[in-house]
Amino acid sequence: MSLYCILTNLVCVFPAQILWVNQRYGDAIFTVSTGLASLVYHSDEIYNSPLNTVAIRNVDIIMADLIVCHTCHMFFDFQRRWDWTISVLPIQIYAAELDVLYRFAFMILWGIIAISIALAHKDKYHVKYLVFGTLCILSELLFFMFANKIHYYWLHGTHHITAFVAQGLLLKSIKSL
Repeated sequence: MSLYCILTNLVCVFPAQILWVNQRYGDAIFTVSTGLASLVYHSDEIYNSPLNTVAIRNVDIIMADLIVCHTCHMFFDFQRRWDWTISVLPIQIYAAELDVLYRFAFMILWGIIAISIALAHKDKYHVKYLVFGTLCILSELLFFMFANKIHYYWLHGTHHITAFVAQGLLLKSIKSL
């Protein structure tokens, strides 16, 4: 099961491929980097590598939270999404040392705002992908919430899959992409 938790990060290729095909190379590389950071963190967590555990944990947390914000920013203003993402970077760096509930609440709030913006401008989105992506991200939240309590490797690995699939579906909802 621990190998499952590590390897599920490779699902990052799904949204990265959507971005790469649409010539959003920076976004694609950022998505793959997020998956790789999580893969390295969970490998270190399970197999006790020589890496600094706190440093790789913080990289994983910052990248994971930042990719959530970056995906949300595509709904705020697709052309200026990097500006938005860089603007929340200091918050994410600080938040890496906060309790997971604070980060979780921030991500949920940011996601609700992004989905609300998309729904207010339905003509710019494929609603079916938006709905499926939202349902997928809701399941991801449930896997994440329960992963730290029971069956960590199984549920946390499934959280990786649903998070990257949700990102891919939300990207496919954007008509201009």
